[in-house]
Amino acid sequence: MTREFLPNTNAHLMNCWELDREALIAFKNGLNDPANRLSSWKGSNFDLRDPHQDGFQFFGSGAIPQTFGNLSSLQYLDLDNSLTLEWQLGLYVDNLDWVTGLVSLKHLDMDAVDLSNVGSHWIMKLNKLSSLTELHLSDCSLSGPIPPLTFVNLTSLVVLDLMSNELNSKIPDWLFLYLGHNDLTASCHQLLGGRWEKIQELDLESISLHGKLPASTGNMTFLTFLNLFSNNVKGGIPSFIGKLFNLVYFDIGKNNLTGTLPEFLEGIENCLSRRPLPSLQVLHLPNNHLVGKSPECLTQLANLVELDLSSGNSLCGPIPASFGILQQNVTYLNLNEDELNGTLPESLGQLSKLSFLDVSSNRLTGIVTETHFLNLEKLRVLDLSSNSFTLAVNSNWVPPFQVETLHMDSCHMGPSFPAWLKSQKRLTDLNLSNTSISGSIPHWFWEHFLNLSTLNVSNNHLEGHLRSHLNYAPTLDIGTVASFDLSSNNFSGASPILSGNFWIIDLSKNKFSSTTPNDISFSNYLKFLFISDNQISGEIPPSIGKNYWYLSY
Repeated sequence: MTREFLPNTNAHLMNCWELDREALIAFKNGLNDPANRLSSWKGSNFDLRDPHQDGFQFFGSGAIPQTFGNLSSLQYLDLDNSLTLEWQLGLYVDNLDWVTGLVSLKHLDMDAVDLSNVGSHWIMKLNKLSSLTELHLSDCSLSGPIPPLTFVNLTSLVVLDLMSNELNSKIPDWLFLYLGHNDLTASCHQLLGGRWEKIQELDLESISLHGKLPASTGNMTFLTFLNLFSNNVKGGIPSFIGKLFNLVYFDIGKNNLTGTLPEFLEGIENCLSRRPLPSLQVLHLPNNHLVGKSPECLTQLANLVELDLSSGNSLCGPIPASFGILQQNVTYLNLNEDELNGTLPESLGQLSKLSFLDVSSNRLTGIVTETHFLNLEKLRVLDLSSNSFTLAVNSNWVPPFQVETLHMDSCHMGPSFPAWLKSQKRLTDLNLSNTSISGSIPHWFWEHFLNLSTLNVSNNHLEGHLRSHLNYAPTLDIGTVASFDLSSNNFSGASPILSGNFWIIDLSKNKFSSTTPNDISFSNYLKFLFISDNQISGEIPPSIGKNYWYLSY
C-alpha cells in the first residue's frame, strides 16, 4: 500500500525564510559596519523586506561571504560601491561561486566592487542567472578578454554595464551593450547584426567600433538610447534609422561619417504621429565629415531637445526658417564650424526653452534685431561669432535673457559701446573682439562685471584711459582666474595696476605712455603679460619678473 502526501507548503516557506535569515546574518557578520546600520538583523526580529520589496540594498564594506548565495528567492540586489569614500575599505569579491545560488535574481548592481581576483570565468558564473534583466559591473577592475560562452543563458538580459574596466580584445558575438571606455574593438556588422531586437540601451562609446551601420540596426525598435560617440563609424546616416521610433537619445559624434543627411527617414508609415523618430530628444552628430544642406526632416523631429551638428562637418545652405516654428522643445542648438550661409531666421526667437545657441564660424550674414531674441528668456549661452552679422538693436533695448557666455566677435556692433550689456547680471565670459565699437569703455562696465573671467575687446577702436586699478576677485568662485585681452585698440595714459586672480593680460598694440608701475606684479596669479607695441618708457621694475612665465614688453 502506497501513500501520497501533499507537500507541506508552510514548512517549505519556513525553511526558505530560515535559510534567508541565516545567509543574511552571516553576511552581516562579514561586514564592517561602524555606524551599526544593520543592528536590526538579529533573532526573530530580522526583517527581509525593504523599499525594493523583493530586493536588498545595503551600505557596508568588506568581503561578500559565500553564504550570501543562499538567498534563492532574492530578485533585486544592489551592492553598488561607487560612492564609497577613498579611506573606506569598500567591497570586494574573491570568487563569484555564490552568485550561482541567486536563481531568482533579476537585478544585480555591483558597480565599483573589486572583482580583480574573481578569475577569467566570471561570466560563466553569471550566465547561470537566466532571470537576470539588469547587470551593472562598471569600474570593477575586470581585465583581459571577455570569456566566450558555448551556451548563452542570459536571454532575459536588457541592460549590461561593463564600463570603465580593463577589458580588451574583440567583443564576443553574444555580448555588447554598455562596453564604453574599455580597449575593445569590433565592426558595426559584428555588433549590430540583428540578434538584439529587444535591446533598449546601447552604449558603445570609445571602443574602436568601425565600419558602416548595417541595415539590421533598424530592427532594434525597442532601442531608446544609442551612444556611438568617438569611434570610427563610416558611411552616411542611413535612412533606416527612422525605424527606431522609440529612440530618445542618439549620439554618433566624433566618427568618420561622410555624405549628406538623409532627405527622408524610413518607418514613418508605422508611427501613429506620421513623423520620423517621434520620441527623439537628443541628436548629436558633431566632429564628422557630413556635407550638403540641412534637410527639412530635421524640422519634423517634434520632440527634439538637443541638436548638435557642429565642429568638422561641412553642412551648407541656410538654417531652415521653419526650424524655429516647429521645434518648440529645443533647449540646445549647436551649429558651429559648418559652412551654413544665408541669414539667421527670425523664427529662432520663438524657441522659448532655448538655453544654448551657437552658430559661430559659419558664413551667415544679415541683420540681427530684437526679433531674433524675442522669447529667448532662458538663454544662457549665445555665440554668433565669426560670421558677418550686423547687430541692429535700439539703444534702450533690454534683452529678455540673462546670458553667462556671450561671444559676438567679428559681428558689427558699433560704433557705440553696447549699452544693453548693462542689463546682463550673470556674465562671466564676454568676447566683443573686432566688432567695430569705438569710444571709451563706460564707467559702469567695470563695476558691473566684477565676475568676468574672460574679457576680449581686442581689435576695436576703443580709446581713453583705463581705470588706474584693475582687480579681479570674483564673488562667485574664488578659485577662478581671469583672462583679459584689451589689445589692438587706442587706449592711452597709464597702464593699469593689476591685482587679484588675473592669469593673462594683453595690453599690447595700444598707446599707453607712462612708466610701468612698480606694483604691476601685485597679482599673484598673473603668468602672461603682454605690453609690447605701446609708448611706455623707463626701466622695467625688478618686481616684474617675480611671477611671470611669459612677458612681452
